[in-house]
Amino acid sequence: CRAAGPVPAFTLRFPGKGYDEGAAAAETAAHCGSPLTQISVSHDDLLDELPGAVGAAEALCINGQLPARRRLDRALQRAGIVVVLSGEGSDELGLGYPHLLADGQVRAPGADAQSGVMLAALDGPSLPIVDQAMGFSPNFLVAKAAFGRRLLGLCHPGFEAETFPAEGGALAALFAGLGPELAALPPGLSRPHRSSWLWTRLCLGGYILRSIADAQEMSFGIECRPPFLDDAVWSVLRRASVHSQLGPSGGKALLRAALVDVLPPSIVARPKHPFLAPPLAGVLSPARRARVRDTLAAGLPAVPGVSTSLALAWLDALPPPGVQAPTTAAQNDAVLYTLLSAALLARSSPLETP
Repeated sequence: CRAAGPVPAFTLRFPGKGYDEGAAAAETAAHCGSPLTQISVSHDDLLDELPGAVGAAEALCINGQLPARRRLDRALQRAGIVVVLSGEGSDELGLGYPHLLADGQVRAPGADAQSGVMLAALDGPSLPIVDQAMGFSPNFLVAKAAFGRRLLGLCHPGFEAETFPAEGGALAALFAGLGPELAALPPGLSRPHRSSWLWTRLCLGGYILRSIADAQEMSFGIECRPPFLDDAVWSVLRRASVHSQLGPSGGKALLRAALVDVLPPSIVARPKHPFLAPPLAGVLSPARRARVRDTLAAGLPAVPGVSTSLALAWLDALPPPGVQAPTTAAQNDAVLYTLLSAALLARSSPLETP
């Protein structure tokens, strides 16, 4: 900004309390002198973008974050933007995610909204294979295992045993492949850092960077550069102790301290807010429910293992808008978007032109 003048900024605005960061984005942009473009998206917009988003990613999605990023990239392309800076990696390096803090027995502000999705609920399953491989079960993996169980309830009986016949199933296969990398980790590495390594290896590399960022940006001819994943930043923060990363606002204490003279004080102290769209599962009006049902009915019969009848019965049983608790709606939403994206991929429709 000092060298080239104000840099334009873009942000998404979501409906629903607890998900819209528009005010924080406006405060930051005004403080930095950056002209800000805010793109408001509705649940219907996200459904419109979903086929193109999963087609570009060639992967499943678990939240409206994937089509939301596509809507953001569409606005960037129209503005003639070809390179963007994005924040991926800061929470992995700075221990900003509530589930990483929970592995260090620290409760992050505002963590309740992620319970059962990225943060394990109290009734999360035990994972003895993970305990044996890592010495503990990372909080996020317990949450993902519970999510997997909800999905398996919509599959044909015996599907898991047929797919992973070896004892231990999918987790045994996963950690057998990760064994050499896990053994190479520095001895005495803290639980939050070990958990961050696993999250980085699986979720950041396999979903966040690949499907949410690169796949969407590149389908619009936009290059995404994540400065927090710069080698120099990575090497410094990877050596930082757990205690140096924690602070009154949760994690990322070193990053917050580095930016205290750059960002507004309220933004520096702001609790971590993940890039998540509000749950579609909590706002299924009759028209949206019918639209979702048609998509599932058309595509799920071609998805291996999934029972279309069970999935449609599950959809029909979801409460109307305003009835589900926020945590329940978020848990159901991960299942709903997984089913929708699987159905769309299975139909093998041509990719839309951006």
